[in-house]
Amino acid sequence: MKLNQTLKNRELEGALQVYYGEWYKHERQFEQAIQSFQKAQNILAETKNTKAQTYCVFMLAKISYEMKRYDEAHQLFKQAENLAGKYKFNDYLVRIYDEYVKLYSEQNDLPKALIYSKLYADKSIELAEQSNDDKMQILSLEKNIAENKLQLNEYEAKSKVNRILIF
Repeated sequence: MKLNQTLKNRELEGALQVYYGEWYKHERQFEQAIQSFQKAQNILAETKNTKAQTYCVFMLAKISYEMKRYDEAHQLFKQAENLAGKYKFNDYLVRIYDEYVKLYSEQNDLPKALIYSKLYADKSIELAEQSNDDKMQILSLEKNIAENKLQLNEYEAKSKVNRILIF
């Protein structure tokens, strides 16, 4: 907090509240966890950090689920799903769909659990494909860099030879 007093960065304060919320949730002190995540959500909304804000809503939903407040959990999961869908946070959508499966299974609403299980599987496959595409693109970029370095070394070698010949 002392560092943040000089930096005056609200995002740091929001991140700290997220860590507090995670710790309180781990310790099963749900009321303090809820307060911390709500503070973090408000701060992160001000700073327009939508990914962290989505995470806070998701964690609030998980806490509601653990407290067996199923209606509240459903509303919060829906809110997190809307945010994740709007900003294309596929990694969060996978986690949200998995939690929906647990929620609906707990409530014995098996048709909805099956629907979200399918969404979970589809989004997981999409996320894996996206990850593979990203890895292929990284490998391609690394290959291009290596080729460019080799070409640069060749030019430098030719330049040295040309300088020697000129002298």
